Amino acid sequence: MSQLQRISHRDLQQRMLDTITHILLRFPRELRDQIYSYLFTYFDSKPINLTYSHLTALDPNFDPAHLLSSRWAGPLLASEMADSFYGLNAFTITSSSPLKETLSFCRWGSGVMPSAFLRRLSVEIIEYISFSCLTSDLDQLFEQGSDMVDRRAKFACLLHIPRLERLELRIQKVWEGPLEIRDLNPLIHQLRQQHPKIQITLAVSFDSLLQEAWDSWEPEFGNDLALAARQAHYFDDFKPAGFSDCTELIDPPTEEDREHVEEFTPHRIMPRTRLATAGLLDEDVATRKMLQGYYACQEPALMRVNLARHWEFWQMLKKSESSLS
Repeated sequence: MSQLQRISHRDLQQRMLDTITHILLRFPRELRDQIYSYLFTYFDSKPINLTYSHLTALDPNFDPAHLLSSRWAGPLLASEMADSFYGLNAFTITSSSPLKETLSFCRWGSGVMPSAFLRRLSVEIIEYISFSCLTSDLDQLFEQGSDMVDRRAKFACLLHIPRLERLELRIQKVWEGPLEIRDLNPLIHQLRQQHPKIQITLAVSFDSLLQEAWDSWEPEFGNDLALAARQAHYFDDFKPAGFSDCTELIDPPTEEDREHVEEFTPHRIMPRTRLATAGLLDEDVATRKMLQGYYACQEPALMRVNLARHWEFWQMLKKSESSLS
């Protein structure tokens, strides 16, 4: 048996990587970055889930695991490649995952913290359930929620991504009523202070709420679903609409917004829209996607004004707490 035949596949792979490493290190960093750009750009339109260990399941031609591993490529090249991999691609994570741990651990063996290099991140969040309308006089009651400190602490790790350029907050609504985002409001303002050029977008989906209503409906026990939805229920599975852009809700309020609020909603109570399970389920997917923003918030100007007031209240609350400590 020849010497080549006795070499294991693992050893051959290591020798090949050693050769590649030696060659790469002879190139200037600028040229290496161009090579990394070719190796690590994921061309699918969907962001990469940070909790996926095997990216070949997404794309058989995209497998950075060996190249990112410091065990194979060495710490210097692994760090450079991780910089390109996390910087060139968009990533996503769900709030049900341990955010801090996921952002601190590279599943592909580079030995770096993903948070050090991430530039584009999408976070899918289950809406915080609040039974108070979005009014400034109830901000204090909202902030006294027993789980609010823990919930904010969970998202605090997003403040420690130094290169973050784009953040998408994707909120899945789980209750009927106006969109509740005061739990995320301080985070949004703090990120804008830290990164003046950051692009923060907000998207909302009713799919979880509507899926539950669709699956739980039984024709012999009631007519809670609208007629078209009841008829479709016999023939089709629920078709999700995905997320709809609602970024306008978190824009800073304008003077025009304040005048609108004073004229039309001086009580500052967010009007309730029609129940989503009574309205949206009766629509096709395209129409649902178009209407989700309206069902989330009927008065965008009031939302912007109230969120600005809530931010002011939150800052005063923190100053008061600091003076007492």
